[in-house]
Amino acid sequence: MRKTTRKVWKPDLKCGKIHRRNEVYFLLSENIKRHRKEAGLTNRQLANELGVTVSSVEKWQDGTRTPRPAKLLLLSEVLGVSLDELMKGEKE
Repeated sequence: MRKTTRKVWKPDLKCGKIHRRNEVYFLLSENIKRHRKEAGLTNRQLANELGVTVSSVEKWQDGTRTPRPAKLLLLSEVLGVSLDELMKGEKE
């Protein structure tokens, strides 16, 4: 059985072509990681607060998965940021 590697999306800044949807997901994953670290939480602590697995948090942070809307709201509350700031990196 052949082992497959997970492909993590990163923007291709050389060609200047970034699909808007992928850009939002990339920003979200980076913002989750940044705000989690600013809050002083480990992946395990954040997972426990949200009622999800550590694997889910890791996938959100590396951009392979995105949280469901209900978890996004809870995530913004746990991290102490607005939903806009979490999704786009912009303060209200």
